[in-house]
Amino acid sequence: MDGYQHQCYLGFSSGKWWSSHTLPEACGFRAHPGWLALKLRNRYAPGETMLATVHNHQPTIQTDGEDIPLISSYALTDGDTVSVFLLSRKLDGVHDSIDFEDGCIPVTLPLPFSAVTAITRYRLESPDGTPVDPRANNRQDLAVVIGAEEIDPATFGSDFVLDETTGAEAGGLPPGGLA
Repeated sequence: MDGYQHQCYLGFSSGKWWSSHTLPEACGFRAHPGWLALKLRNRYAPGETMLATVHNHQPTIQTDGEDIPLISSYALTDGDTVSVFLLSRKLDGVHDSIDFEDGCIPVTLPLPFSAVTAITRYRLESPDGTPVDPRANNRQDLAVVIGAEEIDPATFGSDFVLDETTGAEAGGLPPGGLA
């Protein structure tokens, strides 16, 4: 359960095999980050109708001649509620001879409505509410939790920009961020 890697929950146990949580014998019953990401959808994103998303300017990295997107987005609706998931695959530092600097991705969401009554940002974060390193895990102690923050609806405009006033960082979606 090293960070946000691919996970398989076949065993649902701790130790050598993949699992969803540490067991009480491992100094506590802590959900692994992959399980927390699934919980974000199941608990905090109502709706069964997926909406189309379009990436106008999407950063990519080329691997084996193929452009791999560094950000994904998913949108769901349930009546008057819209949930948008953003996933950054970009990490800070140098990877594949490319300097990704701080790893943030600037994000602007043009949304198909002009007013909101409430905005809640949920994300995987450190227990103190700061962005979590995507390399973190919950194996030894609680390092990754689901956090929530109410965002002032006045920050909403025709385009919703992710920055430090809207629950992200000054540079946008943080490295490995899931919001």
